[in-house]
Amino acid sequence: MKHRVRRKFDDRFNLLFNYKLFFSVCLMLISTTSHALNLGELTVNSRLNQPLDASIPVIANAEEIVTLKVKLASSEAFERLQIPKVKLLDSLQFNVNEQQGEPYIIITSKPPIREPLLEFVISLNWGNGKMLRDFAVFLSP
Repeated sequence: MKHRVRRKFDDRFNLLFNYKLFFSVCLMLISTTSHALNLGELTVNSRLNQPLDASIPVIANAEEIVTLKVKLASSEAFERLQIPKVKLLDSLQFNVNEQQGEPYIIITSKPPIREPLLEFVISLNWGNGKMLRDFAVFLSP
């Protein structure tokens, strides 16, 4: 019995890993030029039923940071990645700021987030590159 449970878990884990790998490769192919800019892991500083407060570290040189523009991706990008674009996402605000001398993308919202899972795609444009990146935010109560 334990062997069957373990096998089901392994199969689901492998499927999830393959899914993430596939989308990572797709996002890299979407980029039109090679780039050095990269993003770290998203950190959420808010809870369910509060306005969103999250940050993403940016790994880039000074020239890329100066020209970096971040916004919610187009509806077409959401469709291409098969992520539903809910109206609440239009209230998200993206700013590039420094925290402790390091560049971060700060993501905020004015209305409180009432759903525990929020998925979105951001579009990054800088001097010599473009990138789309999807995120899933899990908000605990």
